[in-house]
Amino acid sequence: MSKYFYTILLSISLLFSFLTIFNVHAHSGKARFHVIVDVDGAADDLRTLSMLLGNREIEVLSINSSNGALTPAETANRISALLKEFFNEGVPVGVGREVKSVEPEWRDMSRKINWGDSISTQNILQVAPALIKETLDNEEEKVTYLALGSLTNLSDLFSLLHKKKNKIDR
Repeated sequence: MSKYFYTILLSISLLFSFLTIFNVHAHSGKARFHVIVDVDGAADDLRTLSMLLGNREIEVLSINSSNGALTPAETANRISALLKEFFNEGVPVGVGREVKSVEPEWRDMSRKINWGDSISTQNILQVAPALIKETLDNEEEKVTYLALGSLTNLSDLFSLLHKKKNKIDR
């Protein structure tokens, strides 16, 4: 009986070791997708950024704020807080220009959503079109531009530099 028990225990241990070894080494460590994200500070942006930052198949190259649910400055502050909470302070944050438009009805609700400790964040923020240009210049791979907010940052970039639009894959 004890010999049978030890054989089963050894088999289970070997199977577990075998599965663990291949599971740990299955990922190459290189992201498949390189993404620039543009957000306006709405609740869906918080969820999307959380999923992107937690996915090892995606490298978030920069995050830019645009006018929308919150002002670009408010959104950039919240992005910095979220990056700090996720231990991703190295991701650069860009601030878009504020567009003089009617505030959306949900702005007050968006201000109440907690993205992290925004008081202790002190990231260096860049102007969004300049950050997008710098990110595209420094990246060798094709880039996916994920626009969850308005397209003002991308429009401002294209009005300055027409040739950079060929670098964006999607």
